[in-house]
Amino acid sequence: MAQLNLELHPDKTFIGRISRGFDVLGYWFSPQGLSVAGKTIVRMRELVRRLYEQGASSGRILCYLLLWGRWVRSGLDGVFGVGDRSGFELLVCPSFGSRCVSIADAAGEI
Repeated sequence: MAQLNLELHPDKTFIGRISRGFDVLGYWFSPQGLSVAGKTIVRMRELVRRLYEQGASSGRILCYLLLWGRWVRSGLDGVFGVGDRSGFELLVCPSFGSRCVSIADAAGEI
């Protein structure tokens, strides 16, 4: 690695037994299976709290949570084939805007 001028970052390098579990890209891998990492959930809660404290609308907070849930499912879906997503897929979040817009609302049905 020295030939490539690369260094291992101490916080991002783990050398040890994988039987103890490890997290990668927000997911926790362990002998019990795959789940969302605890740090990921803590960060999500912190961001929701910050959005609330900054006066974000409930729609914007909901939009963030729906996008976060979609991200979680995308990582677990390929492994576990997580079930029906129809309720979540009815929402379109325009570039993290001020509110989520349902497809029916966008079509003028609501």
